[in-house]
Amino acid sequence: MNLKAFFSPDSFVCERIFFPSVYTIMDTMSRKTANLTTVLAAMLALNGAQAQTSTATSEVLGYCQVAIPTGGRVVGPVFVKSAQYSGNALVSASNSFNVSGLTAGAFQPTTFSDGRPNYPKYYAQITSGVNEGYCFDILSNTATSVVVNGDLSSLNGQTVSIAIRPHVTLGDLASASSGLTAYSDSITFYRTNSLKASYYYTTGGIVSEDYSTPADQVPVYPGTGVVVASSGAASFTFSGQVTPTKTVVPVYSGETLLCPLNPQGGQSMSAMNLVPVLDAYSDTVSLFSLTGNLGITSFYSDGTGLLDDSYGSVSPTTDLAVAAGNGFAVAKGVTGTWVNLPVSTN
Repeated sequence: MNLKAFFSPDSFVCERIFFPSVYTIMDTMSRKTANLTTVLAAMLALNGAQAQTSTATSEVLGYCQVAIPTGGRVVGPVFVKSAQYSGNALVSASNSFNVSGLTAGAFQPTTFSDGRPNYPKYYAQITSGVNEGYCFDILSNTATSVVVNGDLSSLNGQTVSIAIRPHVTLGDLASASSGLTAYSDSITFYRTNSLKASYYYTTGGIVSEDYSTPADQVPVYPGTGVVVASSGAASFTFSGQVTPTKTVVPVYSGETLLCPLNPQGGQSMSAMNLVPVLDAYSDTVSLFSLTGNLGITSFYSDGTGLLDDSYGSVSPTTDLAVAAGNGFAVAKGVTGTWVNLPVSTN
């Protein structure tokens, strides 16, 4: 299926109680690791009254605290925001979904006119079927249609289920942070072609590298993260919905920073569904350290499983765990996609 999505791109205590809509799992876990304190408390929330939502749904909500050591670490939002629309959509032409019951203009991008860049505020995600997880920035909407930045031509005329969610932004990261130092601590994105873009924390939000242009509106796309450079110990407290579906994340030529949408953490690198992303014996995936020095441990693939940096098979003793909020950099020669699996299958 030629479907192109576009994204303008040491103690740990976890207590979790999940109440999925079909069945109930109750699980409490407590274990110690090196540098992360995480508390996850998830609860059932019924959303049938949401103004933009066409069908009643249930959500698993929670919160998670991620500790930042002096020096910094990779940070990825482990939740998504609640859907503002959830229901069926008819794919029309190459870039629009036909729906009903929306408020015209509700999902348009930012419209700043003061010189700061404008960005999409919402994205549409396919939530079932063979294309589950593909996400598309929303360019505009009417009461009955949503125009996206992406190529939907292979689905033209088909009915799919979608969810429309607000993006997590740099402003959200600033609001979730504690202990960062204004105009000193930075947040860096990996962009296409191995380029990087840095922003700075201030008490009033995030600013660009010129220390003045507001940047709260910059999205942090689902399944990705940032490098936080911190002059002292800090933390982020995230809250939101545990993602109920797969998430398909673009992986660009060069380096792409990926962060699992998983507030539990503790899953192994081998469980991250990375083998399909990596060309055998050439592409690498590197897990970042949580000790403050941003050190990495790199892995290859032989096409069937992960290999260590000496091309040996990964064993239970060398297969590192991915803590909640941590991430890894994929270095690829050609573009591809990574499928972040929902928590229930990790």
